[in-house]
Amino acid sequence: MALAYQLMYRIGLTPWDQHEISEPLTDLIKNGTPGHLLDVGCGTGKDAVFAATNGWRVTGIDPVSPALRTARAAAAEAGVEVRLVHGDITRLRVSDIGDDFTAVQDMGCIAGLSDKGQAAAAGLVTAVSRPGARLLLFYFGPGGAMRPGPRRMPPAQVPSLFPGWDVEMHRPADEVVVRGPLRDAPRFWHLLVKR
Repeated sequence: MALAYQLMYRIGLTPWDQHEISEPLTDLIKNGTPGHLLDVGCGTGKDAVFAATNGWRVTGIDPVSPALRTARAAAAEAGVEVRLVHGDITRLRVSDIGDDFTAVQDMGCIAGLSDKGQAAAAGLVTAVSRPGARLLLFYFGPGGAMRPGPRRMPPAQVPSLFPGWDVEMHRPADEVVVRGPLRDAPRFWHLLVKR
């Protein structure tokens, strides 16, 4: 999957970079005590830089080199430090990214993985998060026209993917504007808390 994203960044076809900072992420960052955020699939770093400018320590991971170069430049321009890790979430270990994260956010990365990849990513997220950590997930659900795009995940799958976490919030993410092939796909938020 990383190869497809590398190619899409090279040709400038990146509809996922069009999003604004989400309301759930804004609430998580501004209403909570600043801690350590893990941004899974951080891409060009918009969300990571936002969290860092609000006093959070941030680690972003992504397998796409051009996206991380843009993220580094964005952090430098904003005058903040964001630790960026080049790697595939399904192959990284705790020692690669650290631990003691108080929050994790994922804007569709984990949902787009294979079943095996989802299990590996969920296991790593759980391993690096401290008890009480919050996990904010955005993902596409089944339905709408079936067009090319990332894999979709039924909402009922989220709790089974993260059995050591409690669901604090689940709702449609209709406010997230999507352009391109997935514009009519159902979109969802899940906010979970690690036990």
